Amino acid sequence: MLKDIEGILFDIDETIFQDDRLIEMVKEIIEVATGRKTKLVVGKPSCFMAEATLDFLRAVPKSCLIVGDRIESNIGFGRLQGMKTALVLICNASNVEADHLPQRIRPVSILGSIAQLRRYI
Repeated sequence: MLKDIEGILFDIDETIFQDDRLIEMVKEIIEVATGRKTKLVVGKPSCFMAEATLDFLRAVPKSCLIVGDRIESNIGFGRLQGMKTALVLICNASNVEADHLPQRIRPVSILGSIAQLRRYI
């Protein structure tokens, strides 16, 4: 399903991650969960950051995965950019919400935790 992913993008929320050590901890969590090295960390979803990330990775949108817990900003953004998306059901999203999403913003995968990423990529 997601085995062809070249890049994993995750949102660094500056209201939470104001300390570089916390960013490094999140990178480590992603790397342990996926078994892959994190090549790039980007800020809030924006078209500019999507283009910059794709250029940096030398990748096409459909080979990238946006992982997030916010349907509108993470999942909607990823789908709009033509990227695959994985919704992590933690604080900001529920399975009920995800099940009722319109097809155009429905994530490729719905995960109960970030630890489940490894089995998809």
